[in-house]
Amino acid sequence: MFSRQEMEAIVGGENSLIGKELKVTGLVKDWWLNDTASGYQSAIVYSKSPDIRFLEGSVVSFKPDTPFVVHVSS
Repeated sequence: MFSRQEMEAIVGGENSLIGKELKVTGLVKDWWLNDTASGYQSAIVYSKSPDIRFLEGSVVSFKPDTPFVVHVSS
């Protein structure tokens, strides 16, 4: 596991991750069933202080696990 500061040091200094896409790949081996599962996740790194606005009026409350659609702008 790496902190943001450690990743920035590897890539090239402070704020060097902003605007870049990070991709993390993982493998899990089950020795008992002789099975391997893999997966990945990617994310784009934004500024530490983004200016995000909701475009559809006020934000309403929602129930956990209930899907909803929201449009944002930065």
